[in-house]
Amino acid sequence: QGAISADILTLSGSVVIEGSAQFQGDRYELDLKLSGDGTPLDRELSQALSLLASPEGEAFRMKLSGSLGAS
Repeated sequence: QGAISADILTLSGSVVIEGSAQFQGDRYELDLKLSGDGTPLDRELSQALSLLASPEGEAFRMKLSGSLGAS
């Protein structure tokens, strides 16, 4: 099967998300950068993101990959 690729970005709101997604067969990869819209992210949101993403200055980088198949 061929790969499906997509660019991801927010169109409005106080949280800016930009990145990419790739799907091939039952495998997926997401690479997202989450930041504020010119201001730092809310403290509580930053704390929550720190559990799932790596800090990059005042932003966060989230990379996920895996399989959509049943186990």
